[in-house]
Amino acid sequence: MVAAAPRPAGTAAEAQSRPLAVALRTWLVVLVALVVVEMGVRAIEGRLSIDLQHIGQITRITRDLTNAGETTGDRTVMFLGNSLTRRGLDLDVLGTQLAQDGVEDLAFVTVYPDDTSVLDWLYLYESKIVPAGVPDYVVIGFGIWHLEDRPASRAQTYRLGRHFTSWAQVPRLFRDDVTSLADRANVLLSKASAAFANRERIARRVLSFLPHYQESARMINDLQLASLAEAGEPGPRSYERLVRLIRTVEDSGAELVLVAMPVIEDFEFDPHIQDVALAAGADFVDARDVPGLKPEYFEDMIHLDPATGAPLYSEYVADQLAPLLGEND
Repeated sequence: MVAAAPRPAGTAAEAQSRPLAVALRTWLVVLVALVVVEMGVRAIEGRLSIDLQHIGQITRITRDLTNAGETTGDRTVMFLGNSLTRRGLDLDVLGTQLAQDGVEDLAFVTVYPDDTSVLDWLYLYESKIVPAGVPDYVVIGFGIWHLEDRPASRAQTYRLGRHFTSWAQVPRLFRDDVTSLADRANVLLSKASAAFANRERIARRVLSFLPHYQESARMINDLQLASLAEAGEPGPRSYERLVRLIRTVEDSGAELVLVAMPVIEDFEFDPHIQDVALAAGADFVDARDVPGLKPEYFEDMIHLDPATGAPLYSEYVADQLAPLLGEND
């Protein structure tokens, strides 16, 4: 009878520890990959889109405006909005028309992060503009439902977390404006990770290489806007964030003007907006009905064509703003 060979000591223990070692190595590889991706996104974040590049320049834009006003003695005007402002406002035409109206010695800049509304502007103004220098006037152009209180969209939670709130503002943001667990998680993860905050932008950047993707995306956006316009908004509308924004701007030492901008199909306008604005201390300009503005002067359902619609609108709104911006002459 042949005796069985002795079993090497420690074999059972090694067998039990092997899966743990494999799992640890796997998690280490995943962690390293995440760190590499995060570093890569942070390195190219400003080049992912024109919008992100602009957001990264808001502090410098504000500081340059303040310095220009201090150097020349000009009063300073910041036009704050979104893509409606970016495509629809021609500062050269506006400045020329204001000068013809007798309003001179003004310095202008525009700040227009895409897809933003009153929730974004409220925190952006406090976190980025006030520390860099308060302008004499803030003119906010809006359309559609940009001033209404609405639940934060997923894209807004990314922007708020990554760009528009400081850590000190987060408790107030969660108390007043971002209340669901999922949305709060999006804010916190976006503050911690550029890769998380920009993953949808990166996906769109990749998809843009597909034939006709841009045209299809624009068509889908137009259909969604048309559907929302037809459906309307049932129930009373509230403007608590607008009141907070007005008070924030006024408390900073600036004067606020709200401007209703034109869109290709006149949006349902709540006349209560003007009452809210005036009661809170802001000025209000209704510039939706621009003489001579035709549908062909728009790029799509909401954006003016920079070459045709923007100069016409800018000349018209300059006439409307002249009495307000010239009050201190």
